[in-house]
Amino acid sequence: MGGPSGKQDDPSQHALCSLIFTATMVCLTGTILGFGLNGKFGYAPGTFPEAGSGVAMGSASMSQQGSSLRFPSGTGSAGTAQANSVVTPQMTDGTCLVNVSPQATGFTESWCQSIPDSTPVWGDAKYPACYPLGVPEWHPTENIVVTLPNPAECDVAVSDTWRIAGWFTTYVQLAPGAVFTPPPPTASAQSFIKIYRGSLLDVGNNGILRDDGRWETFVVTPPLGARSMRVPLSTDSIEAGQNGAAFVFFMAPTELLETPVTDMMSGPASIIEGPYSELLEWRTFRDRTGHDIFSEEFWNLAGILINNYDGSRLCYNQWWTVREDDPVDGGYHDHTDKVQNNTFAELHMTMYAATASAGMQTQLPHTMNLRTDANPSDVSGDAGQWYARNDDPEVQMVIPMPPGYAHGPLWAVDPETRGPQMNCEGGVVYPFHRLVLGTGADGDAYHNPPRYQLWVAFEHPPQHTTVPEQMLAKWSNAYLQTEDGNLPAGCQDLPQLRDNICDLDTIYNGIRTGNVVETTLDIRRRDCPSNRGNQPCAVDNFQGDAPGPILDGVRAPVYTINDSSPAPTIRANLGDTIRVTVRNFIGEPTTMHFHGMTQFRTPYADGDEMVSNCPIQFGQTYTYEF
Repeated sequence: MGGPSGKQDDPSQHALCSLIFTATMVCLTGTILGFGLNGKFGYAPGTFPEAGSGVAMGSASMSQQGSSLRFPSGTGSAGTAQANSVVTPQMTDGTCLVNVSPQATGFTESWCQSIPDSTPVWGDAKYPACYPLGVPEWHPTENIVVTLPNPAECDVAVSDTWRIAGWFTTYVQLAPGAVFTPPPPTASAQSFIKIYRGSLLDVGNNGILRDDGRWETFVVTPPLGARSMRVPLSTDSIEAGQNGAAFVFFMAPTELLETPVTDMMSGPASIIEGPYSELLEWRTFRDRTGHDIFSEEFWNLAGILINNYDGSRLCYNQWWTVREDDPVDGGYHDHTDKVQNNTFAELHMTMYAATASAGMQTQLPHTMNLRTDANPSDVSGDAGQWYARNDDPEVQMVIPMPPGYAHGPLWAVDPETRGPQMNCEGGVVYPFHRLVLGTGADGDAYHNPPRYQLWVAFEHPPQHTTVPEQMLAKWSNAYLQTEDGNLPAGCQDLPQLRDNICDLDTIYNGIRTGNVVETTLDIRRRDCPSNRGNQPCAVDNFQGDAPGPILDGVRAPVYTINDSSPAPTIRANLGDTIRVTVRNFIGEPTTMHFHGMTQFRTPYADGDEMVSNCPIQFGQTYTYEF
């Protein structure tokens, strides 16, 4: 982003964590400038722990066409996790077994150990910088990690199989054109597929019909609708599209699909088996978060983190239930707390339906700025600000979702890129949405005993959720959510100063020297005291268990510019052009402000966040010139 006086460079990935930064000062010869970092900030990132090398054995066998499965009757088996290595064992014909391991213990940075836990979990200073990307704030540890192999080295890769709420669950990756052979069709089970990356060919009439007569299924279905993820019984092989595919293959026993979920500790919900399944535990969301705004009948099971071979996030899966008599159903929310590379584009698939009309409720397009009312009116507290909200019913729609159905994008779709619209904080733009069950105490009778809706959430990185153009062509522009003033285009079209304010151009042009003074300023979190001598920190980065100096008896982190606090001096003569490249390593968006400068015709160099300067995203750079 940026305007005529600045440019945004390519990002590198960094972690997040929220703290507040105070301004530091630097000097320009003849003028004192204040360097202020605006907004919320975070710790400098480090490396995330790598998945272990646990090897899931015994669930994959081969046919001549490709990979096929045989489901274990017990809990499956898994090898021992070995730190800092990922191996991809291959079967005799070259098919790989997907690596499965428990999440590495400890934090991604040593300084995380000195920060106490937060109760409730909201606002935890360790999250998300201290944990792998993609894990939720209420369950940042003890997840299962599935690491897919390099598709260039393995045509077909298959994980071991879990049973989660009774559904057999297997992760599969295919190289371009590779084939996966599903288990033989049977009337006793139904198969479903949900794609994480790439596309699959001829898995039913789901997706788009290509010119060659083949159906191609993608990560998303058409926006503001739902489609069945069921694999037709006639499907004897599953072929990847030209970009390959990664997906989860479900098999649901028909007998279980016909069994209502009425108890979380018995029946279908309680059937949990597979590698490291002791980490998969149903708990009420109230218990997980420590916040009593949540109902005792709103449950969460977390979770499985799926990563690419290079460690990048592919998806996070977690499972949810809510009982049909819960007064606020699934909680109205819009993911405004998910920004930068921890944001996601979320899709859901129903596994067990509590009612015939259960599904997702979402605000209608072009209504995102309308007033929302709390429901019930006495809701308060952090979670209450977003969880128990109800919008104007005149601008809502409901998408029914029977078992095996997944909805399409509810987020704002960019009409040019067809990917999610991103706000200036790097987050996906969402309307308020929630799960609804379609029953209530105002005349509709509940089942006896009440039933639970059970669904699985797919939290995708935005780059994997581009909507095919053919899907958008079938819809009017109604699906395009908008939120004026909070889109990247709005950041780029900031107002310019009028040309006729005064004749400063003549004055400025008369004193220009033609000299350019260039410098690069790195904003980092460092373990060093305030250093008025502008000397480098004695201790690089934040080594040790308790980073930061002790200020008034409290150990505090320090944010520095080029390892100093205050920042180093920039020396220039009157009439010189100053060019400052700022690199943000502190975790969350920020800008740099120069006190005492008029910034005539260079408003983008003023650093007034969200007014004249879009914030510099973590891991990105911005060049100020004035």
